[in-house]
Amino acid sequence: MARVPLHSRSARTEQLPVMRTVPHATYNASVLEILLRAGLDLPSETYAAALLHPALEQGVVTVEESEALAGSDAAAMASSLTRDIFYYAAPPAERERRYLESLAIVCGRYPYILHLAMASRMHALESASTLDASQRRCLVKETGELSLPFFRGHLPKSSYAHLRSYSMLLSTLERTLRASAEAN
Repeated sequence: MARVPLHSRSARTEQLPVMRTVPHATYNASVLEILLRAGLDLPSETYAAALLHPALEQGVVTVEESEALAGSDAAAMASSLTRDIFYYAAPPAERERRYLESLAIVCGRYPYILHLAMASRMHALESASTLDASQRRCLVKETGELSLPFFRGHLPKSSYAHLRSYSMLLSTLERTLRASAEAN
């Protein structure tokens, strides 16, 4: 995985074309573009976690390598976003609920993790055209019945800026879900 400096908003924006050439770059670029389109200036560890998450999930890098690349906080957030073997061992109806519950626990330490989870869900909805019709319906249903209520119920209490950025992403997720539901 390429080492991408994420120290400033302008550096992140300039790096987007480069990111499309690394593993899982479509996901990486999409999630970063969603966050940047929303005008969010999140801590750099949050953007680094967005880059690391798919590579961790696919086994391209280890948690230790992630820590070396981006620091322990970014690696911990990326690891928390990663659906591991236990996720897939759960009954299908329980998987996403358990995953969201685990994020609720982690967001106490890493509050911006829910921003990443929302952006990731938006990416899934925006790229749903690559799925067959039944998978698209499943994704839309799961988002409407599990993800959206979860995100609505976990409004941040830390600062106005955090609440504002979270609310902006939540509104975007709601619009994206409506558009996806209409398309199906």
